[in-house]
Amino acid sequence: PALCRGERYMKAELDAAGAGGGKKTGVAGFELKLVLLMQEDFFGPGAADFLMKIRETGSMQAACQEMGMSYSKGWKLVNRIEEEMGFSFLIRKNGGRGGGSSELTPEGEIFVRKYLAFVEAVNEAAKDCFREYYDEYLQRE
Repeated sequence: PALCRGERYMKAELDAAGAGGGKKTGVAGFELKLVLLMQEDFFGPGAADFLMKIRETGSMQAACQEMGMSYSKGWKLVNRIEEEMGFSFLIRKNGGRGGGSSELTPEGEIFVRKYLAFVEAVNEAAKDCFREYYDEYLQRE
């Protein structure tokens, strides 16, 4: 899915059916941003990207740097997710001579993977709906 490539929002661009390379003037696609809610928004594409970056780098600090996010904002984001869900998303090892590290807990890993699968499933269903409602506009040149 697009989110695994680090894109902020899921985008689906559909080529006009039968278009022969001419300029397309119809509707070309749509954009979805799926956010999970409890009392308020707490988990969306940015949070998923951040947690996957922590998984990839093994470090919250490195993930923050790569995403252009302050370390304190990263902590706030993780704390908010953990507070809303009621379980830990990260195993944290404090720094020292060798530096600290962070990794996703098994529950955190499952949660992120389910979110990404949910986004993919919704996107696929939305593509079908998009074609159903906008097919006539997709075929313009």
